[in-house]
Amino acid sequence: MKTIFNLLFLLCFSIGLTAQDVFKEELFSADLVMKYRTDLNLSDAQAEKIKTAYASQIGDFNSLKWDLDAALNDLNKALANTKIDKPGAITKMEKVTALEDRLKRVRLGMMIDIKNVLTADQQKTLKSLRTEADVNTPTFHIAAINENPRMVLKVNGDKAGGVQPLFVLVNSKGDISYVTSMEHLDPEKIASVNVLKGESAISKYGQDGKNGVVIITIKD
Repeated sequence: MKTIFNLLFLLCFSIGLTAQDVFKEELFSADLVMKYRTDLNLSDAQAEKIKTAYASQIGDFNSLKWDLDAALNDLNKALANTKIDKPGAITKMEKVTALEDRLKRVRLGMMIDIKNVLTADQQKTLKSLRTEADVNTPTFHIAAINENPRMVLKVNGDKAGGVQPLFVLVNSKGDISYVTSMEHLDPEKIASVNVLKGESAISKYGQDGKNGVVIITIKD
């Protein structure tokens, strides 16, 4: 079942990567701008406009992402059947691709609003400052928590190449453990999932957090 889901996910999210390459080359995320805000001499007014542009659309983005997660899981279940209802599976796939398209539109709109806040000189400076890691469109892989298709973590990186985030488990007493696999974790015991990336991840976890950190709080 995990193999089916991985293949499905790669199919859905590899489509349109060329367009996303253009996004990363010519547009800027809020995280990227804020990362270099001092170098850009970003004014307080500009910073507030960027925060507003981000906040006004991130709710819609997350809502669509949750709907996409549900649609992917629904399609995954259909494909896991011994006998697949072909018309039904195609309909589910169309729903997945439609949601993905809407997600891209929201993301594009957000990044356009952010770029329009910056001056031409700031845009030029930002392009010169950003690293290859800032520009490259991330690939996606699935880190399955267990065989339950309702519970998966989508994270940036290349699992095969060893580029994946640091997974941190925190129990109710605050005890911390580091794991490389979520497959044996009972989803019913998950209280919350938080993600750190960039400088915030490195400052707290050192170089172990350079690819991001997924912090999973466990219930009693």
